[in-house]
Amino acid sequence: MSTRHFLAKLKGADHISGIVLPDTGDRAALLRRAAELLSHLNAAAVADHEVELVRYFPPERERLKLSPDSALATAPPLLTR
Repeated sequence: MSTRHFLAKLKGADHISGIVLPDTGDRAALLRRAAELLSHLNAAAVADHEVELVRYFPPERERLKLSPDSALATAPPLLTR
């Protein structure tokens, strides 16, 4: 898998809960998106400078799900009637 991921969390937080985001290559945009999502998660405004990005290494089963060429990603959509 060539896509890197980051765990976006609040700086200085005692817990490591946060949001996993794919690396877009634009750090400023990634921080803005993380701040927006963390604001919703915490029900309080979060500024870009309050976000910490930690490199995320997903477990093997998650890497298979996240891989753009995995069977789940390339499977045709199911038709329902």
